[in-house]
Order: sequence, then C-alpha cells, then structure tokens
Amino acid sequence: MYLYFYRPGIVTAHKEAALLFVLYVLTLALIWVLREQPYPFLPILIFPMLVSVLIDRRCAIMLTISVVFIGYFIVDGSMAYLLFFTSSSLMITLLSRFTTQRSKIILVGLLITAITFSLSLAIAFSLERNLVLNNLQYYVSTALFASINGLLVVIICMGSLPFWEAIFGVVTPIKLLDLTNPTNILLRRLTIEAPGTYHHSLMVANLAESAAYDINANAHAARVGGYYHDVGKLKHPHFFAENIAGDNPHDYMEPINSANILVSHITHGLTLAAQHRLPQFVRDIISEHHGSSLMQYFFVKARNTNPDTSEDEYRYPYAIPQTKESACVMLADTVEAAVRSMMPKLKSLNELDKTIHDLVRKKLNDGQLSDSQLSIKDLDVIEASFARVLKSAHHERIVYPKMDTDNEPPVGILEPTKDEPTVLIRGLVREDNA
Repeated sequence: MYLYFYRPGIVTAHKEAALLFVLYVLTLALIWVLREQPYPFLPILIFPMLVSVLIDRRCAIMLTISVVFIGYFIVDGSMAYLLFFTSSSLMITLLSRFTTQRSKIILVGLLITAITFSLSLAIAFSLERNLVLNNLQYYVSTALFASINGLLVVIICMGSLPFWEAIFGVVTPIKLLDLTNPTNILLRRLTIEAPGTYHHSLMVANLAESAAYDINANAHAARVGGYYHDVGKLKHPHFFAENIAGDNPHDYMEPINSANILVSHITHGLTLAAQHRLPQFVRDIISEHHGSSLMQYFFVKARNTNPDTSEDEYRYPYAIPQTKESACVMLADTVEAAVRSMMPKLKSLNELDKTIHDLVRKKLNDGQLSDSQLSIKDLDVIEASFARVLKSAHHERIVYPKMDTDNEPPVGILEPTKDEPTVLIRGLVREDNA
C-alpha cells in the first residue's frame, strides 16, 4: 500500500519492482534458514543497505520495518530483536548516503561496526541488567558478533552492486560517478576526436544538472545525459559547427544531405551506447534530446530553393522527451548552442534572459515538452537556472590598460605623492625590508 500510494514510480518501473521483490524474498528466506541462530547473526541489515543504495532511502526505511516485523514472527523474536534491528536499520539507511563516495565506504563500515556493537550491549543492559553483569563475557562476545555482522553487511552490499546493476539494469550513484569519469573511453574519444563537441557537452551537462536540481529532478542523471547526448558526433565530427575550423562543408551540400547527417548522429550515438553498455536512461536521452524538432537552418535553405519542400523531411524522427531529465538536456542543448552563436551579437548579458525565454517557449509551442512531465512553473525555474549558469560562464572581463613602454618608470619602489598610493613596480624589496 505504501508503494502503491506514495511511490507509484517504483511499482510501474518493472526493473525496480522486480529488484525490490527479489531483495525482499531473499532476505526473508535467509531469516528462515538462520532462524535458530542468535538474532545478531540474522542478515536483515543487508536489506536496508541495498534498498537505500539501489532504490531509495525512504522506501528502505518503510520496507525494512515490514521485514523486521515479519522476521520477528519467523524467529519468534524478543524485544531485544525488535530494538536492535529497528535502530540499526535506521542508522544504516541514513549512513548509506555516504557510500556513494568511495573514500568514505571504509568509514561507513567502521561506524556501522561501532553502532551495532554499542547497540547490542546497550539493549542487553537495558533489558537484562543483572544477567549481563553476571555473564558479561557472553554478552560482549554477542555484541562482537553483531559488529562483525554489521561490517560484513557493508562489504557484501558494496561488493554485490555490480551484480544487481547488471541483472536488473538499475543505476546507482556510484555507477553515475563512473560514467562522468573523464577517462571513460567515450569521453576520452570526444576530447581527442571532437573537442568542440566535448566542450559543448560539458556546458550542456552543467546547465542540465543545475536545472534538474532546481526542479527536484535527478540532477546526476541529467549531468550524465548531458555528457553523452552528442556522442554520436564521433562518426562525422567535422560536419558539426562546434568542430568546424575552416570552410563549412554544408555550404557545398544539398540541404537534405546535411539534414541526414544531423539525424545520423543520434543513430550512431545509440549504436555506441549499446556497444559500451550505457544505461537505458542515457540511451533514452540520446534519442530524445532533439525529439521531433525542426532542423530550421536546412529547412529554410531548402525552402528558398524549392517552396514546396515538406517540413516533415527536416524534422528529427525520434520521440519527444519522456522524463524531466531528458527535457532538461534538450533545453540545455538548444540554449547552449544558440547562446554560443549569439554571444558576439548580444549587447549585454541582460539580453540573455529574453533569449533563453524565447528558446524555451519555442520548444514548448512546438510540442516538444508535452510528455516531459514539466509544469509551466518548472519552465520558469529552468529559465532562471540557465540564465544564472550562462551569465557566470560568459561574464564580462576587465579590459587591461596597455602599458606605455616608452615612459616606463625606473625599476624600484616609487615614493608616494600626496594624492597617490605607493606602487610596487616589479616586486623588488630593498635590503632593509622597508
């Protein structure tokens, strides 16, 4: 009921639902197998850790409570069982947010070890004070086993992540970090074979991530999508504006042939994504980041030659964005490319706001955002986010005055006049340190 009413996205996402079902059943099966063992040996803590990392922390908290109570009846548990697993599961769920940083995984493991050891002893003292004092060695050894169990949970969960990612196709924050590594083979190829596209992709990733964060979408997914959305340009990099150093080859081509080359960068991008096993959401962003938009430049060029030219021939033949993240990448791609070409013509950065607004509304009016789940308020937030990032990236710089070498003052420290401060010409300091 919790998933159905409050997390319907997990129910409708078949891979996440299947993963959750497998983890749920597998945990209960392990509890049944080890039901005769003391409660610190039960592998219940694996469930909240994996669900937190693979799916969601809130979902992990709610469903772990269910697992703990079902396990209570399986093992004929005690109050110590309930207190230990409820408290430790909550702590593990909260600490799981730090497992996305490899440098902190060991620290998380040590903290969970200390928490489970302390909890076991604290609960024993609270419920059975006299028995603990009379048999302290037994309870300390039990707490030690509980702490070892906590450490094993971290080792098993983090070590098994590639297995869950491969089988169920889920994408963890750690996987996203791997995809943004500049040493990734596709990103490395972009830097060497299509440096203009690589720089454009970095800007698109920054814009998309900022916008997604501001509208509470998946900012990490938007950044990864921005990195890889134009990876298909590796096939013909010199046919795309950001990589053209000399004459534009499209000036000597028929408009329809130019349009076909533009369309092919999505086809080739999907091929590369399949070859390198990029996650499905990245492939979706690659295929949707142009949607069914019109290639206006080549359409107008063709229309000037043949007024009967059909608009359908110059539209991308792909689905429009189906998620907020995909829409953020589409808008970021459009805005970044347009602003880059318009920057020399802009009189001031204040004109950026109107330019961004017009570009976003054009996509909206063209029906490209109909399935993106974005609201009008979200679009306003995205526009403000784009303007903030672009103004920072294209801020005005100070024009340095040209030095008059003919009248260059002598080297040393000038004595100040009544109206002028002391000026250090070349960083020389007198021996007396004055």
